[in-house]
Amino acid sequence: LALVNVHLVDGAWPSYDLTNGTQLDTAGGTALTVLVNETSGDVYFAKPGAYTRVLTGDVEGGSSLMHVVEAALLPDFDAPSGDRGCSTGTNGGCWMRPGGCYCTQAYNMR
Repeated sequence: LALVNVHLVDGAWPSYDLTNGTQLDTAGGTALTVLVNETSGDVYFAKPGAYTRVLTGDVEGGSSLMHVVEAALLPDFDAPSGDRGCSTGTNGGCWMRPGGCYCTQAYNMR
């Protein structure tokens, strides 16, 4: 259920409302940020440490509006209390996962 809740947001969000920097709160409590590549026009959903590209937008299904994404976003997990020293550095975000610090450069979408 946690995996599904990372992908559910309240309300309808058609593609024309998904502008760069839009914040979406998921049913699982994760905040997603919409990122738009200024060159290609590709739309991404990002959360700290991960992102996914929208492949097909505005798919209607019953009373729902969906966007097909390239990859699933994983729910956040609590890091073991012994893990310390995870730094964001200068590019992208870092986050703690069981077993260590993971980083991405997902936020530079130009």
